[in-house]
Amino acid sequence: MTFATAVPVDVTSYSWDFEVRSGSSLCVGLHEVGKNFTVDSSANTFTYESVGTSGIRITCPDGSRFEASDALALLGTCGTTGFPVRTYAGNATSVQYSLGVTGDDARTVSLLNCRAP
Repeated sequence: MTFATAVPVDVTSYSWDFEVRSGSSLCVGLHEVGKNFTVDSSANTFTYESVGTSGIRITCPDGSRFEASDALALLGTCGTTGFPVRTYAGNATSVQYSLGVTGDDARTVSLLNCRAP
């Protein structure tokens, strides 16, 4: 796992930007700028963008695009490939990050679980 910038103790305002590779092959990459993020894999890309003051636009792995004012309205729009779900937490002694997906193959994978010695 390689980070673009060091992960701070307080992750509440941290822009996550990392890649997980196996050798030279990309397994998953997450690139976050403000409220926007992109999830990349060797197979496809998902993009989430804030639009205006309350809009959301997503681009699914198949290239289809959807826009709404409520993220819940977009669930299911990417078909069986699902919608990425990110969870993270941190405190003075640990940082955790998980990435999941909704849809037919809903699942969550812990990508990072670091604790201070």
